[in-house]
Amino acid sequence: MRPSVSPVRRATAVLTIIASAATLASCSTSDDPAPGSDASSEQPAVTLPDTAAGQQMAWFLSVAASPPISETDLRERFTEDFLANVSADELNSTLEQFGGFTPESIASDEPDELVIVARANGERLNLAVAVNDAGKIAGLTISPADPEMPAPPTSWDDLDDRLDGIAPESAFLAARMDDDGSCTTVHERAASEVVPIASVFKIFVLDAVAQALGEGTISPDTTMTVRDATKSWPTGVLQDEADGTAVTVTEATELMMALSDNTATDLLIELVGREAVEESFARITGDPGSNAPLLNTREMFILKAVDYPALADEYSALDSEAAKRDFIENTVASTDLPPVSAVSDWTTPRHVDEIEWSVALDDLCNAYAALAEHEEPLVEGALSRNDGGIGLDLQQWPTVWFKGGSEPGVLALSYRAVDSDGQAVFVALVSEDPGLDISDPEATGGQIQDALSITKGGLGLLRD
Repeated sequence: MRPSVSPVRRATAVLTIIASAATLASCSTSDDPAPGSDASSEQPAVTLPDTAAGQQMAWFLSVAASPPISETDLRERFTEDFLANVSADELNSTLEQFGGFTPESIASDEPDELVIVARANGERLNLAVAVNDAGKIAGLTISPADPEMPAPPTSWDDLDDRLDGIAPESAFLAARMDDDGSCTTVHERAASEVVPIASVFKIFVLDAVAQALGEGTISPDTTMTVRDATKSWPTGVLQDEADGTAVTVTEATELMMALSDNTATDLLIELVGREAVEESFARITGDPGSNAPLLNTREMFILKAVDYPALADEYSALDSEAAKRDFIENTVASTDLPPVSAVSDWTTPRHVDEIEWSVALDDLCNAYAALAEHEEPLVEGALSRNDGGIGLDLQQWPTVWFKGGSEPGVLALSYRAVDSDGQAVFVALVSEDPGLDISDPEATGGQIQDALSITKGGLGLLRD
């Protein structure tokens, strides 16, 4: 699943504007008053945190209402790397198009990164500011916000009714996580059935990384190298880095979990070994053949995008793990991955039942419990950077771990959260819709918000 906003890799200075030309045009032609005008000059109700990121966000909101920003202010507020990549004219012309921002809510609050939901001439946007160790702005992201989330269900019956409407097939699990690492089911639907989970499989990659860290075979500072020949498709940012770019384990795990970066994921699989991730699946699920042979994201895309459906049919027809492993190591490995723009027609489900990462939600809960038991700071840091847009009250839920995933026909959300009393809980939802066509972004966005509302309701009911 695409996160509601892309956290900025702090090693990369970047201004990311994720908006269509139509959206930008509407910002300058809307009849709504600009946030800097008299009609919207009241102090916003949102209280920004007193952190380096919060202070820079407050400054940015104030100057965005009346650009241009002076060269002096730019040098004082932004890193040299940022200004080397983003010109003053580019930044100021962008701000003129948006016309200022009125904050609505805080989506994510970290000392070095703040994400808010704001309005610009009637458009709901995600606005993210990331700062470096000196407190200067190293990254700025502006992206369309998803449709507003419906009110969460207030009872399990209400939640089940919502599940009936989200997709033809759905699985759901709400569980309490006990001190001994076990999951106690409170409410479920098809939670013991194996279902496709898309990028949520990266939870098992993270488990394999945590295992290797615990064994001392790698460290958080172990370096990997981005190579053009093995880059994957977005989501993510590493696919845009130059060949030979060095990435640490810490950077890659944060990108894999917070941004669902596919190239970062494949680098980590290569580092710990495909077999290590397969062992994580086997240990947690109790099934030696679970997701074996493991596909990395590049291999998955090749099977579903190159000469489709011929390659996918050939792979699916193989009747043994050994034959599939040989096919991956030879046929798939020697096949080039085309540019993502070359497969704009992939808008409906492709081989979801045969070529996917799949587990039961019961086992997914066990995977989250296993990650908590590792007690690796890297795990906490990676899983806490993006809440998937669920918008939980941070006072009630001081710890929120999230991983989502999607491909046409599949939407998966999973959360481990710890409430203010120290009770850890787990909620996951997977919906399957064989007839879904993601070329309708409004319908897709609505489904995501419905799913977020259901999972948020499940967390609330577990806490009650």
